[in-house]
Amino acid sequence: MPHQVDEEKALAEVFIAQPHRPSIAQAINADTKDLHDTINVRVVKKFELGLNDYRLYRQGVISFYHVYEAFERTWAKLLANPAGVPPHIYAALQALADPRLSRTPQIAADLEYFYGAEGFDPKRAPDTPQRKAVVDYIEKNLTEKPHLLLAYAHIYYMALFAGGKILVRMMLAKKDFFPVHKPAGSYEEAQKFGTNMFLFPVDKGKEEGLRNKFKDAMCEVEGALTEAEKTEIIKEAREIYFWNDRLVDELEKICEPMVVPLVIERGHVIFKEHQTKFIIFGTFLLFCLFYYCAH
Repeated sequence: MPHQVDEEKALAEVFIAQPHRPSIAQAINADTKDLHDTINVRVVKKFELGLNDYRLYRQGVISFYHVYEAFERTWAKLLANPAGVPPHIYAALQALADPRLSRTPQIAADLEYFYGAEGFDPKRAPDTPQRKAVVDYIEKNLTEKPHLLLAYAHIYYMALFAGGKILVRMMLAKKDFFPVHKPAGSYEEAQKFGTNMFLFPVDKGKEEGLRNKFKDAMCEVEGALTEAEKTEIIKEAREIYFWNDRLVDELEKICEPMVVPLVIERGHVIFKEHQTKFIIFGTFLLFCLFYYCAH
């Protein structure tokens, strides 16, 4: 308990002790820098190896599909029930809400394509312990403290804006990564069906405008927040990293048994000690590299 009190006091000082207070977005970036830097080392070393087979990639995407789905669904539920949300928080959530930002349908579309005839049900419940745990955590925490949604929106949306183009280029440059099957009639069409997560429904070259609109909204709504709420939002940003780390650890266990059969099937030659390197990817890895760019 004393340690927790000291931590919360330190977080509060991010706003109170500085002569020129940073925005809440800047405060989140500053307070999570240590976690971000540690995770980024893992990502940069292993991301490209993770693009060796789409069947491994889609496992990572599923884990973080559930994260986006949980916080976006809870957000919509809160907006549909204003009586249960403090008025100033409801106004903030309403100001930040933009259908063009929603990633759940886009990620589901990617997964539906990558699974093809095997089938992917976007409504299916999480099927692993950590996937279920993170969904339960998000639903409970955001329902009890709706202002924590600002941490999720900032981290996950800004991550895509910051590095999405870079990751798409990496994926498109990888030869024979995308499976070709209906409705795609060519490899070029398959690339489009598998990269919806990174595409926002705005005119080409206008993504920066959508990003700036979101950043401006974050700055505007934070003025209505109490210092305690701001501190809790920053603290939740750190929790997001911890949960992502747990999901990646689980992905290692899920994907490791898949590596050797896939490697043999695709004709790759690797040493046994390299097997686990193929599994540290998926949306979390994408998110980490995106967030690296955001910092």
